[in-house]
Amino acid sequence: MQISCYDTAGSVLLLGCTNGSIYYFDMQKFPLRMKDNDLLITELYKDPNADVITAISVYLTPKTNLCGNWIEIAYGTNTGCVRVIVQHTRNWWH
Repeated sequence: MQISCYDTAGSVLLLGCTNGSIYYFDMQKFPLRMKDNDLLITELYKDPNADVITAISVYLTPKTNLCGNWIEIAYGTNTGCVRVIVQHTRNWWH
């Protein structure tokens, strides 16, 4: 897997890759995971056509009410397709 692009919002790092996947990494957990040599990088989304992710932009809404945070991700592919994903943070790793 090669990283083709990335973006951050708060402690969230998203990696767009040449295999068409977007991976999620919580940078706040990085020091904790170094203790047991286990680095957790989760596949958040897979492009339906497995196109190379060439650009990615992430926005994490501020937590201002009981509804919590929402994450908005826009990405582009090598075929010129642009997609937008909106998901509640409570469910974003499912």
